[in-house]
Amino acid sequence: MTYSVDKNILFKEATILIVDDDVFARTTIARFLGKRFKEVIQAGNGIDGLDAYKKYLPDIVLSDIEMPKMNGIEMVKRIKDIDVSQHIIVATAYNDEAHHSPLACTTIIKPISYTILIDAIEYCINKHHIAIE
Repeated sequence: MTYSVDKNILFKEATILIVDDDVFARTTIARFLGKRFKEVIQAGNGIDGLDAYKKYLPDIVLSDIEMPKMNGIEMVKRIKDIDVSQHIIVATAYNDEAHHSPLACTTIIKPISYTILIDAIEYCINKHHIAIE
């Protein structure tokens, strides 16, 4: 079953994990998504992100690449080792191969446009046939 997302729809039953070491960027995105998702979980580095993933098992993960302790590429790999079907969006300020993960559903370039973010979520939902109601 695919689920098409209207730009104004609320993901009332879905959870999202945001992993980013930039506190301002992370909390700003969390506020925006907090109005649309059932729950928004935050982590400031890859190790805390992986721990939060294991604890909460979110529907979607949004992660930065360049972070302390464990970068996003390694965290994505470890999450995919746990659940190969996990839906992950990578956000990076660098538009090169070293800052993309082939394991992610899609990559978006920072600074993050909310329209592009919602489009990326919609893309992942439709690409992986998630039903979020």
